[in-house]
Amino acid sequence: MAVLSVLLFLLPTAAYLLWLRRHPGEELPLNVLIPALGGIALGLAALIWYGLSDTEQRGTAYVPARLGEDGQVVRGHAREAPPPASAQQTAPPPQR
Repeated sequence: MAVLSVLLFLLPTAAYLLWLRRHPGEELPLNVLIPALGGIALGLAALIWYGLSDTEQRGTAYVPARLGEDGQVVRGHAREAPPPASAQQTAPPPQR
């Protein structure tokens, strides 16, 4: 599976390098450049949309999926997070 992921990741670069080797000194044709730029723009838009989507509220912690006592899968979910350890400690008494 990891080999396939790496292959799919490197495939566009390999195709571009092959094109450069077969057409030295030529610029990319416009009918290739425009869809490539469109794909990059769509990818960036998707990243921005994903980064701005808010699925969990502040102060919650993700509990990963696990197997329950009956062997059934308990889905992952968010629940209220405990306060940070630093907030639970009391301040030391002032020094004289």
